Amino acid sequence: MRQKEAIYGSPLQGLCKSCFRASAGLVLQAESERKVKAKPANLLLEKHLRELALDWVSEHKFCPERNWRFDYWIGEKIGGPRVPSYRVAIEIEGGVYTQGRHVRGKGYEADLCKYNEAARLGWTVFRFSTGQVLRGEARDFLQRWLGREGGR
Repeated sequence: MRQKEAIYGSPLQGLCKSCFRASAGLVLQAESERKVKAKPANLLLEKHLRELALDWVSEHKFCPERNWRFDYWIGEKIGGPRVPSYRVAIEIEGGVYTQGRHVRGKGYEADLCKYNEAARLGWTVFRFSTGQVLRGEARDFLQRWLGREGGR
């Protein structure tokens, strides 16, 4: 199965995939896996991240002891290989109104453990529901967070 970088932008220059993965903490994923996860909210959020000139890494494994991943690791474009520049993550919480995994007892508690560990490791995690992403509320929040209230 052919692998591709799980980051927005051009292929990594000058580094083999394993070296870059080790140095930048990027997650490589199969193309077929990405197609499965490309839901409307994810596609729209990625469009919004591009509009806000933010780089991202999708499905970033942030905890070496666990198989925990963030939906997105984001940061401003810093040149060279496109690697987010700080520890800020975005999680899209699905199934909020349909009693999905994130709002039922066991799943909710597992998410609490994940987010607490992320905080312990120095991460800031922005959590949005699918509806918030689709209505543009996530983009509006990120724009305010960046201090770009009136546009760029």
